[in-house]
Amino acid sequence: MKKTVSINLNGLIFNIDEDAFQLLSVYIDELKAYFSKQEAGNEIISDIESRIAEIFSGKINPSKQVLNIADVEEVISTLGRVEEIIGDDSEEKSESHRSENKKRKKLFRDPEARILGGVCAGLAEFSGINILAVRIIFAIFFLFSAGFMTLVYLILWLIVPKATTVADRLEMKGKDINISNIENTIKEEYRDMKEHFKKMKNSKGVGESVERAGKTFAGAINVFFGIFGKLIAALFIAAGVFLIFILAFGLFASSSDFFSREIAGFDMVPLPYMLQMFTSPTISWMFIASLAVVCFIPLISLVYAGITMMMKIKTSRFLNLSLLILWISGLAMMIALSVSLSTHFIGSGESVNKISLDSDTSKRIYIHTIKTIPEGVSTFSYDVNNMKMYRVNNNLIPAGEIEIHLNYTTDSLPYAEIVKTSRGATRTDANQYAGNISFGYSVNDSVFNINDYYYLPENAKLRGQEVEILFYLPDGYSIVLDECALDRLDDSNLPEFDEFPAMKQAVIMMHREGPELISR
Repeated sequence: MKKTVSINLNGLIFNIDEDAFQLLSVYIDELKAYFSKQEAGNEIISDIESRIAEIFSGKINPSKQVLNIADVEEVISTLGRVEEIIGDDSEEKSESHRSENKKRKKLFRDPEARILGGVCAGLAEFSGINILAVRIIFAIFFLFSAGFMTLVYLILWLIVPKATTVADRLEMKGKDINISNIENTIKEEYRDMKEHFKKMKNSKGVGESVERAGKTFAGAINVFFGIFGKLIAALFIAAGVFLIFILAFGLFASSSDFFSREIAGFDMVPLPYMLQMFTSPTISWMFIASLAVVCFIPLISLVYAGITMMMKIKTSRFLNLSLLILWISGLAMMIALSVSLSTHFIGSGESVNKISLDSDTSKRIYIHTIKTIPEGVSTFSYDVNNMKMYRVNNNLIPAGEIEIHLNYTTDSLPYAEIVKTSRGATRTDANQYAGNISFGYSVNDSVFNINDYYYLPENAKLRGQEVEILFYLPDGYSIVLDECALDRLDDSNLPEFDEFPAMKQAVIMMHREGPELISR
């Protein structure tokens, strides 16, 4: 049984055998005795201990928690002894030691030669290419890669480690991490630092240099804002005026002849018309006015900020406060009107009409869809309950798409249910709205004729009205759907439909397990 000791190296705790600890202590004491008499000796010792801790960390794993004498001997062999750097032949021994343990270069970001993150400096050191050439290559790619090179640089900045220690800088240059190289690197950095401070001292004092640098920086900032400040102000004004014009055009334009058509790939309906389908004209215009206040005031503030920047004038505290109060008032009114409108959708109701269906000798029912929107009339999609709008004599008429569902029944004969649903302020109102939905259909032997859209009474308000046709088919019965009916069919339980994206007609047979697409 061996006695173990806990040691602290560079902030890391290690458990080490007693004999290994004694050997390590003698080794570190020799290093301290040698380097304590030199400039930057403490920093050299600190970096050597950091390297020892790094090597020891690589030795520890779940199956090995205690360092032994062989680990210490490997560290001494890797870093070298003090005797190797003492005497006239120290350089030759060091070179011999390095040649035996020569390491490849590792890619690091070089913070000492950086402009931004040190990526280019690190790549130059790793590749051996002149650092200026690397930066010119990056600059060219920045200009002609449409921003891609910027992303590459940022990714490299994130994933490439920074050379923070002497060991990192030695690995970056492909040098072996031993005592001699650590000593030479730190001494070189120490000499460079002394030379730098000497130059600062000879250049009329550190304070004057700092002051001159500060004035230069402040001057550059002033020039930047002098050039770009007015440009930014002009952009604020132009953007604000443009958005105010577009918003006013959208909120207050009332020409359905212009707006209720496709514009730039979008189906447009004037907001006043749209709101009046939900509520009265008075409430509609009150909502538009409050929405205008909420939207316009930030844009007016943007234009005002641009003017103050351009003219270099102070902002008016009274005007700012007035705009804030007006904006809060508009927001409060818009919320109140929205809450009031939402109360008309609290209740729900429905109207159900059951229809018996006849079939031919093959147990087949045919669904024929009748088009109800006149040919040549423009329709516009409206993303509420699958509704469309079409215009007749400058009046927008909503037309809702029906939805078809196929279900299995244990009854001996097929039947259908036409289910109309709606919302309302109360359940009674909702039932009334559902019953008022206009939807045409007829049954002629095995043919079930249905309209392609349902309609609301004239001047009726939108209350989430919907129409669904639920077909109930016994086992072995089939249904034939035309193209329009297929478009309205809920095919969530018919995965075969993915294989037939453009069908003019389909025959679907019902089984106990569910519907099956049998032909098209």
